[in-house]
Amino acid sequence: MSKTGKEAPCSSKASAGSPTSMYSELATQMSVLDSLAKMSLDWKPTSSEVEPEATSSKTSMLLETSTNSTPFTPTKALQPPRDSRLPRHLLFGKDHQRKLLPRSNYGHDCRLGFYRYVVGDHIGYRYEVLEQLGKVSYAEVFKVYDHKESIIVVLKIGRSLPPYSFQVKREIGLLKRLKESNVKINVIQMIDHFCFRNHECVTFKLLPFDLIHLIKLSKGEGYHLHFVQKWILSLVTTLVELGKQKIVHGDLKGNLLLEGLDSTEVMLIDFGFASYDGQDLLPKVQALRYRAPEVLFGATKYGPPIDMWSVGVIAAELYSGDNLFTSNSETEQVAALVELLGSPPEELLKVSDPKMKSVVDSLLRKAGEAESKTFYGGTSGPRAPRRVEVLQWQSVPGFCSQMSRLESRR
Repeated sequence: MSKTGKEAPCSSKASAGSPTSMYSELATQMSVLDSLAKMSLDWKPTSSEVEPEATSSKTSMLLETSTNSTPFTPTKALQPPRDSRLPRHLLFGKDHQRKLLPRSNYGHDCRLGFYRYVVGDHIGYRYEVLEQLGKVSYAEVFKVYDHKESIIVVLKIGRSLPPYSFQVKREIGLLKRLKESNVKINVIQMIDHFCFRNHECVTFKLLPFDLIHLIKLSKGEGYHLHFVQKWILSLVTTLVELGKQKIVHGDLKGNLLLEGLDSTEVMLIDFGFASYDGQDLLPKVQALRYRAPEVLFGATKYGPPIDMWSVGVIAAELYSGDNLFTSNSETEQVAALVELLGSPPEELLKVSDPKMKSVVDSLLRKAGEAESKTFYGGTSGPRAPRRVEVLQWQSVPGFCSQMSRLESRR
């Protein structure tokens, strides 16, 4: 084969990957990019494509994270604040505040149904969280700033789980009933209520002091009987009015509020365990230290006398400056009652939970005083009950008649 014939195939292969062909392809791509660049320079936005003016940092943050919004985020909250439909007091929370993303309620709740809050966060796009004041079994209580009214108020946020949200709804209903009755009564006034992210919320006036604060200020010395009588008179007067409205509070304790340290008017709060006309009675009401014996012993029906028992405990604590009971369980509380007052009345034992009755029998048997000491203040035994004048069973108005009604219903 000739020299020219041998080199022809080799020259064709070299032309496919030669530097000349590579430069040619690169030049073509560059010309395409130049054309696209010229097109972008000649583009002019239409009126509908013009970007809005710069928004506030809070709104910008919300717009940037709108892809992570939940069904609880209102559409209006994703619009710039220059939109005239938005109220001026609308609050989006502090820029630096972020929540973790757990599984419950789109990240807004812990696994127990309590609202996951951070200081500076917003509630209802109106209230700014300042601090947590406390927590009860069915709700959390916060000190918040109302951006609409420019005042500091108390905000109660109920748990989102159904059994507990029902208690907040119960409280709202009873407070509405009291407000509509136009009765002058020392009960904390509800300002507003609403539902936010599956949580029932209620706002109240902020009062600075409570009876627990007074007890701590006394440093264990207690208060003069004159002041104790004033506070207890105010409390009992309120309970009498509640009785006329057929309402049992069911959760009286030392967190009753005062307008000031020199005030003698006690304000009732926390109606989450309250009942109306004997309906929807909860099996376990009242804090353990203030729990009436009929509730402690398992009675399924109860009435106003359980509140009067709590009043007696509160009076003793104000007078002594210390807790009357320090129990951590129901068994310890029963033991404290037996040590203080002796054997419970037969009327109570007949309607008691068998488990509690066996606990009482065991305690009395170990003490060896089943015959010598009773809740009614018997002193025939060697160990007379201490301070029985404060918590004698017969001193609770209507207790025996209440026990008779309970027995007839069994």
